Amino acid sequence: MFRRVSGCVESPHGEVRFEAALRWLTQQERARPLLVVAHSLDAARDLLRAATVKLHATFGWELESLSSLTTKLAALPLSARGLTVATPLALEAVCVRAVTELRAQGRLGRFARVADRPGLPPALLRTFTDLALADADEAQLAKECPELATAFELYRQMLQQLSLADRSDVLRAALGVVREKSAAGELAAVCLYDLAPKTKLERQLVGLLESAAPRSFVTWATGEGPQSAREPEVAGGATALQRLQAQLFTPSEVRGADDGTTCIFSAPGESRECVEIARRVLEEAASGVPFDRMAILLRSPFHYRTHLVEALRRASIPAHFTRGAVRPEPGGRALLVLLRCAAEGLSAVRFAEYLSLGVAPGAGGDKRERQAPAPVADEATAALLGSEPAGAQPTDANEANEANEAAILQHAQFPRRWESLLVNAAVVGGADRWRRRLAGLEQELSRQVSQAEDPRSAQRNLSALQSLAAFALPLIERLGALPPAGTWGQWLEALRELTERAITKPEPVLSVLSELEILRDVGPVSLTEVRTVLEDRLGEVQVPASTARGGEVLVASVEEARGRVFDAVFVPGLAEKLFPQRVVEDPLLSDRSRASIDAGLETQVERVHRERQALRVAVGCARKRLVLSYPRFESDKARPRVPSFYALEAIRAAEGVLPGFAALARRADAASATRMGWPAPERPDDAIDASEYDLATLRVLLGGRKSEVEGAARYLVTENRTLGRALQARARRWRPEWRNVDGLVDPSTEAQEALKARYLELQRRGFSVTALEKFAACPYRFYLATVVGLRPRETVKQVEELDPATRGILFHEIVHQVALELKRQGLRTSDDAHRAETVSDDVIARVTKEWREKLAPAIGRVWDDAVEDLRLDVRYWLRELLQSDWQLMELELGFGLGAAPGEGGTEPVMLDSGLTLRGRIDAVEQRQGALRATDYKTGEAPPASNAIIGGGKALQPALYALVLEKLFASSQVSGGNAYYCTARGGFARRPVELNEWTRKAAAEVSQAIARAFSEGFFPAAPEADVCERCEFRIGCGPYERERVAHKHPARLEALDALRKIR
Repeated sequence: MFRRVSGCVESPHGEVRFEAALRWLTQQERARPLLVVAHSLDAARDLLRAATVKLHATFGWELESLSSLTTKLAALPLSARGLTVATPLALEAVCVRAVTELRAQGRLGRFARVADRPGLPPALLRTFTDLALADADEAQLAKECPELATAFELYRQMLQQLSLADRSDVLRAALGVVREKSAAGELAAVCLYDLAPKTKLERQLVGLLESAAPRSFVTWATGEGPQSAREPEVAGGATALQRLQAQLFTPSEVRGADDGTTCIFSAPGESRECVEIARRVLEEAASGVPFDRMAILLRSPFHYRTHLVEALRRASIPAHFTRGAVRPEPGGRALLVLLRCAAEGLSAVRFAEYLSLGVAPGAGGDKRERQAPAPVADEATAALLGSEPAGAQPTDANEANEANEAAILQHAQFPRRWESLLVNAAVVGGADRWRRRLAGLEQELSRQVSQAEDPRSAQRNLSALQSLAAFALPLIERLGALPPAGTWGQWLEALRELTERAITKPEPVLSVLSELEILRDVGPVSLTEVRTVLEDRLGEVQVPASTARGGEVLVASVEEARGRVFDAVFVPGLAEKLFPQRVVEDPLLSDRSRASIDAGLETQVERVHRERQALRVAVGCARKRLVLSYPRFESDKARPRVPSFYALEAIRAAEGVLPGFAALARRADAASATRMGWPAPERPDDAIDASEYDLATLRVLLGGRKSEVEGAARYLVTENRTLGRALQARARRWRPEWRNVDGLVDPSTEAQEALKARYLELQRRGFSVTALEKFAACPYRFYLATVVGLRPRETVKQVEELDPATRGILFHEIVHQVALELKRQGLRTSDDAHRAETVSDDVIARVTKEWREKLAPAIGRVWDDAVEDLRLDVRYWLRELLQSDWQLMELELGFGLGAAPGEGGTEPVMLDSGLTLRGRIDAVEQRQGALRATDYKTGEAPPASNAIIGGGKALQPALYALVLEKLFASSQVSGGNAYYCTARGGFARRPVELNEWTRKAAAEVSQAIARAFSEGFFPAAPEADVCERCEFRIGCGPYERERVAHKHPARLEALDALRKIR
């Protein structure tokens, strides 16, 4: 393929290739046309800049990357044929359409089993691209894989129908132009610098440029040129770096000592590895190496780019990321969430998720100043459009910060009540339901405004609801009006309107949508296909890299650094599946079939060679120092990583001796001296930021003698008051004495007065018995829930299954309604069982219909099964009710709940112990003049025992019996009982007799509550397994039980005594 070449150099050393190309360029005439083609524009700029320094001036010299040159050469021929170069997104959309059509026709063959998987279209596109760039024989493809041949033929036909050109079309057009220019003698001298053509068509183009140019010069990295089998010679006095570059993946074993030009270290994870790289960058800078003469080269950018952004920022190291950092794009995510909202029947959960992203414009339809279009990401497309690629466009950091602050401010000013209003309205989903539920809530709030003594709160909620309806309903209507299927043109119009309406800064989203314009006439396309095509592109956006400036460390992929030379190079990730990356066959076209179809198709041999070449290129970029590293731990999956054999090969090549994995681990670990539990260096002077300095200082102090280190870290408390408070609070929580950081303990005088006032208020209002049960489980939980009034944040969601709490509420409502109807119809005995069951069935149907409207269950069959289980439980309860000698006297007997109709007594009940209660007794039953209180339970029954209050956690039977005694002073009260009246609870009863023991236990509860308020002592002292179910665990942390074990037990004696009462 490579024929007539004026000069060529093949070397494993990037510096040698660079100097050879530079020398050839300086020998050329300065005023004659000359073309420099490198792997990237940056590599070509470096070379041409160095030549210009030596020649002082050049005229007619041009620089291109292979990608941009190909696109420019092909532009006119493609335009003459009416073809448009398709973007990758458009090509993937074509593949999605092809899969849809083939699936409908039943022609997918073995691919039919995965036709609904989102990974099939991208996989097909990769295989189609390989076939097209190899100029594969379609007849042989049909013989080897008929299903793939059918799909490939349809794909090519669709491209032709749409007048689209893919990469193979561009290369063929460029080849034609080069042949024409060669025949006309119009080609200039060419320098092909460190190119690495990977496909058959690319190799043809490079070969034609070499042979047709009047003068040409070529450089290759070892292993890529026509004489790649030649073994390079290694001088005995070479440095370790030079030996590594020359002997890598060769049989040569010239030995030499480690002279510091190479280094390998390990770190606990990718994040810590990046921190260690930043530390070594600072060390290199301190030794005199400029930042812009250093590079960090990545084989797995996905795993490292974000960690490097953070590490270099912490170390205040200026860096140039060739493709910028990848960050979530809130506008794109918002559109994807809205499309998912439409796919899920206008789900209120998804709409609330959209609101949480903070990209919604004000309900008033504020006018937005349109930003500039998003920059072009790749060199080829930029060349076609005549613009600069993203990496060459400057971005103002201040502008980015101002935009981010504006977005945060917009989110902060967004109506905070909207999500809670969605919960209260129980919108759930469906356009009609949206309108109906919001209108119903508006009527309810209007009624509250008209009836309330102080309507301000209700008026604020009403205003928020009206703004929510004004903003949300038009969006819901637009989502509901999305076509079930249509052409891409119809979808793009609908999506643009939706984006303009729903997203404050729609430019990045509109830029992505514009890439699909060339598919305007393709269709019909379903919503599922639209989401499949847009999912990957809209979820994240690549932040455009700023223009490369002097004084910045380069962070790039290995391929992007090809042809460039740096004084110091860092190569992280030498672990299995990172570097080398996992080498797998094409899942759609096996290597055996590939070899039969065309020798130019890549197989495992070429894939392994490609990974090796990546390491050769990376180490070849180093001139003076190379630092290799790998992570010992995969932090996101909590499992160890294995260093790759590339790390072993690197040491062998540098020193001539192959170490074992154990020796490598010891050597790499010693080079970093980092450990997972303490993210800081051994010496404070090596810290990259203040946090590391503090931790390194503490590390030294913790190992010293008390007389030497006492007070040495006091600056942590005095310099930063917030940090000081946090450190002191954490330390105090583990000390044996009880402090104010252990819950509400020993409050100030002002806080004590406020607590007493709150106690009097709660006494006037009455304590809920259910709330009192939290005190024995954990006093601090009782304090937060009852005294402070904190509640878990409610969210709107579509019910998938009936959770225990909702089932209990529904059961109680059904039982109440059934009992009222039985009382109204006079059905009291077992003789009325048939009619009573009919009544219960009617009530169940009516109540569950209302709740179904309220909850909008996602799966009807699951809801129906849950209702049927409820029906069986209610029937068993009904049968026992009619057969029992205990007659139902009152149901849902309320006391202290206010003056609303049906709420019962308006005053709370004060027990003899002084404790005031409010609540509702599920059932009051009567037998021979005696009364008992029954509390219905829908959970599992505890083991049978003679418990009275169950250590303070089962108060309802005992306290409700005492309440009955006050409400019905002239009647005898025998006691109370907890009735587990469901199949889950085994329809068991746990009775509590009203006697002196019960009264004494109730008095103990009252005294414990009063003592806690008077002393201001509500410690975080949970019982076993309480924290796992506590809604406040996020605030306390998971170690409260362990902390309590270290505390003085004297102050918990009263609480322990309460917990011991049976």
